[in-house]
Amino acid sequence: MTEDSTVERSPRLAIIAGATGTGKSTLAHMIAHELGFSRCVSTDTIREVMRISASLADSPALHRSSYSTGETGDPVNDWLDSAEAVEKGIDAVIDRARTQGVDLVVEGVHIIPKSSWLRDWREAGGRAIGIVATADAENQHREFIMKREAGTYRGSERYMLAFDRIRIVQRAIMERARVADWVRIDPLLHDDPMLRIRQKIE
Repeated sequence: MTEDSTVERSPRLAIIAGATGTGKSTLAHMIAHELGFSRCVSTDTIREVMRISASLADSPALHRSSYSTGETGDPVNDWLDSAEAVEKGIDAVIDRARTQGVDLVVEGVHIIPKSSWLRDWREAGGRAIGIVATADAENQHREFIMKREAGTYRGSERYMLAFDRIRIVQRAIMERARVADWVRIDPLLHDDPMLRIRQKIE
């Protein structure tokens, strides 16, 4: 997170949903840097904070990856369980930024696209955009994940083993984003993804 800054204009909210390996974090930091947002938060960070007060026994969905097999075994339902476990934390971060009147970018796989976040922000006098980051080409999606994880200590194997589940989760996120009328952006294909974002929020 970056330090708060005082702005004269209406506070802005950008929420970025998307499956694992779709460029959400890159897009979020691009928005924060190019548009001067004062806060940039990942749902992974929110989840880590929430884990402190909830044990594995109390909230198993909070302690596993969004793409891993959960109680149902169904990729979409297991993702929904893990996302819903983080939703109260996401609500709190957005509510606090709205109350303080500061710009906020929040991104993560735990975001279930819905219109209420944007509506509440706009009704408070701000400007808001919901974005779903996608990786439409399966091969590019796979390559992006492998390249991203190449320098990490755990590598990409765990993602590749769950790749089919990740693709199914992506389709579920995209469908919910379509219903909520969020902007769809494929960071791997769009030469200037910021162009559409500026048009919607500036």
